Amino acid sequence: PGASFAGIPNCSQPCSGVFTSSSEETFATVWVALWAGGALVISAATIVCWLVSLKSYPSLERPIFYISICYVIQSVGLIIQIAAGKGSVCQAQHNGDSQWGVAQGGQVT
Repeated sequence: PGASFAGIPNCSQPCSGVFTSSSEETFATVWVALWAGGALVISAATIVCWLVSLKSYPSLERPIFYISICYVIQSVGLIIQIAAGKGSVCQAQHNGDSQWGVAQGGQVT
């Protein structure tokens, strides 16, 4: 069966305008982009420092290296999503309406 939203069967949540205004969505996008960029820079610097002086760090320091790799992957994913726009997670409805819906299972229901 299809997804439901607000008690309506076979309906997906619109991508914008339900819980936030356009200015709030823009602010949130910029906020996430800034933090993702900062996390990317700091985590990449941690990885480079760790790789440059491998022998200086004992094995107990390795979790920091692995956590930094996770942050780099997450930051890159967020930046790609923001750069790709809402079309990467939302699809236009089939009836030609200008409303975007969250893609669930490859279709907007």
